[in-house]
Amino acid sequence: MTKDKCFYVGKIVKTHGLKGEVTLRIDNEQFDEIEELNYFLLDVNENLIPFFIEDITYHSNKSFILFQDLKTLEAANQFVGKSAYLPLDLLPEKEGNEFYSHEVVGYLVVDEEKGEIGNVNEIIEYPTQSIIQIIKDGKEILIPIHDDILKDVNRDEKKIYVVPTPYPSMSTIDKVVWSCLITILLSIAIVRVHPYTKTVRLFVVWLSMPRHGL
Repeated sequence: MTKDKCFYVGKIVKTHGLKGEVTLRIDNEQFDEIEELNYFLLDVNENLIPFFIEDITYHSNKSFILFQDLKTLEAANQFVGKSAYLPLDLLPEKEGNEFYSHEVVGYLVVDEEKGEIGNVNEIIEYPTQSIIQIIKDGKEILIPIHDDILKDVNRDEKKIYVVPTPYPSMSTIDKVVWSCLITILLSIAIVRVHPYTKTVRLFVVWLSMPRHGL
């Protein structure tokens, strides 16, 4: 099976215990959608090889796995650093405006007033917000994935319709400058002791990135 028909799950980061178990770091939230799991496809020299699971336990964003063919510490060590994949057809279908990140790459994003914006280059996953990334004329356009912004995801047309929004658009230089500035300002903390409760309050200075029109 080829990678274009699979989705990346995570990476084996180390062995676990002395019986051949490995620790798989889960890097993809789509993995949570899988209801029945019997194997992983491990990337061995650019080939996806199925390894069947004998036992698996979950802890936070990690899985501890004992594969049927890896029963010794020496054998398990050979797979540290390998990436794990699963077939896309294991994911349950989504409907309406819900979609998987890989599903909409290449879709055309259309503003109901301004018209065509560009094609989805990538879905960027942040802890609190997922964002549609579009590269147009050398600039990056970012559109938050939110119910108030997404009007319709049309799978037949391969289009995403959005409401008019002042989408941030940045050149490469803009991104470097603002990234550096935000990093500096986010590191500034003012610690103040409350005169009555003696509790320490931490105030972090946030800077909101300006929005540029298309």
